[in-house]
Amino acid sequence: MVSARSQASRHAWLLSALILPTIVLAQTGFRYSDDKRDLTISAQNGGGKPIPQGWKLDLLRNVSIASQLQKFTLKADKVTVDIASTKGSTSANEVKTATASGKVKIVQRADLRSSNIQSNQATYRSLGKTAQVDLRGSVYIESIDEKKNQTLVATGSSGTATLDKEAKNTSGLRQAILNGPVQIEVDQAGSEGSTMLFKGNKLTLSPGKAVLSGNVSADGRGKNKIGSFTNMDTLTVILNERNEMKSFAFSSGKVK
Repeated sequence: MVSARSQASRHAWLLSALILPTIVLAQTGFRYSDDKRDLTISAQNGGGKPIPQGWKLDLLRNVSIASQLQKFTLKADKVTVDIASTKGSTSANEVKTATASGKVKIVQRADLRSSNIQSNQATYRSLGKTAQVDLRGSVYIESIDEKKNQTLVATGSSGTATLDKEAKNTSGLRQAILNGPVQIEVDQAGSEGSTMLFKGNKLTLSPGKAVLSGNVSADGRGKNKIGSFTNMDTLTVILNERNEMKSFAFSSGKVK
């Protein structure tokens, strides 16, 4: 005769087996994937609990999150992430929020272009067709065009990036606002091997334009560099589709 307690325990085990078909603990660490493998997560240590339509996971060591639907990856030492089901999905397949720290790296993909974002700490929030990432500590943003072998690099101490999850013909970065000290390095259009390094207190970066403000300076680099500029309050750099500098405009206070 099987006791009521034994039956209850068996029913609880069967229920957990049905609820957790894609969460496994392998020899190489924790693994999660939804039914269609649109979302995959791995980590060495951690735990979690159910939330409406999904899970809250606290992950530690070698954390990696990859979303095919949202076209991004996130890697860090520590991540707390909420995942939930999208309409029509039978399991959690979308990252709603993620708070990451320690060697944070986020890559947003778009066609043959991508944006690589790094910082000490980051908070990711899904906002429909876009996502917002708040960044703190040693912020690094790199916009990459793999086909044309072009890059744009910007750095700052903190800031916010808006990612476009449905981006076409862009790098997936809709906008970035970085606080200083900031700098951005771009190639000069029509001058192969030459770049311009701009510095300031604040940077607003959007497709086709970079705006710097506060004690702005610029320095040409490479074999065909065009010299240095200083004593500017604001500087607007116009970029072509390859993120090369086409032109610039500035304003300055009284020359000292």
